[in-house]
Amino acid sequence: MRDRLKFRAWDLRNERMCEVRQMNWHEEGCLVGLFPGGAGWTQFYELRDIILMQCTGIEDCNGKEIYEGDILQFEDNVTVVEWNENHFQEYHKGDHNYSGLLTTEGAERHISKIIGNIYED
Repeated sequence: MRDRLKFRAWDLRNERMCEVRQMNWHEEGCLVGLFPGGAGWTQFYELRDIILMQCTGIEDCNGKEIYEGDILQFEDNVTVVEWNENHFQEYHKGDHNYSGLLTTEGAERHISKIIGNIYED
């Protein structure tokens, strides 16, 4: 796991996933700088206009970083990653039943693949 926090955000107004470039805290709250990718530029949003998702620090079988809200597949199992009090966990997509903790050991053993996220798929 890397030694810094990394986030992405779902832009509620434009319904798109963005990279979080910076977070500026001030007396009234926080402004979050989002980069939509492509030829775009960093735009600032209030927290109420986005959904922040933290990177787990774990990669899938293709080397892609796994974030909260990602949908993972391992064989016939499809799970969703979420933060639960003090750890990342997976739950079954269809019934929201707990599947297990998401750990580097588990990710390497299961060889899960990201197949989407809860906002775009």
